[in-house]
Amino acid sequence: MDIRRIVWLGTLGLALVLAACGAETGLRAATATPPAPPPGPTPLAAASPEATPEAAPRASATAPAATRPPRPALTGPTAEAPMPTPTPALLTPAEADRQGLEPEPQPFYLQAARLDGPVLHVEGAAPTPCHRPVVEVAVHGGRVQVRLYTRRMPGVCIEVLQPVTADLDLRPYVTTAGEYEVVLNDQVVGRVTRP
Repeated sequence: MDIRRIVWLGTLGLALVLAACGAETGLRAATATPPAPPPGPTPLAAASPEATPEAAPRASATAPAATRPPRPALTGPTAEAPMPTPTPALLTPAEADRQGLEPEPQPFYLQAARLDGPVLHVEGAAPTPCHRPVVEVAVHGGRVQVRLYTRRMPGVCIEVLQPVTADLDLRPYVTTAGEYEVVLNDQVVGRVTRP
């Protein structure tokens, strides 16, 4: 038997199997029972006592606008509602080790940073919801070096940016009176004064 005949017979067999599966799926969809109406009285049932749930009209997706609830207004360029996820707290490297986070640092996508007195306010995003922000602070002379990055929890995670907003109080790190330049991930944020 030559190779062309084998390929032809294999293709024919595959086509028959796919056709049978498609026909069976279509048959299941055609014979499926419609979903039951929601429990409770319908407007027609409330108006006449002899009306049954089968006689009540079903709500359709094309109902008049007056009977449908109003849609929320679209805002912003993407018109997406903000996700109600809590912002994870800033961890120290030792806390990240205790939580079992992977040891290699991952980037933190910084969007904005500002000083509000001795508090450094940071906004940005972690690569995924499984990444936790980690902060290291070092004071050298008149400079406060803040390194902000993320470390990942082990396991499978969805690949979507996780918004992070955090405040870092610099008072525990700045113990000597004076003026200090605050640098976050090699960017100067501003100056803080310790009286």
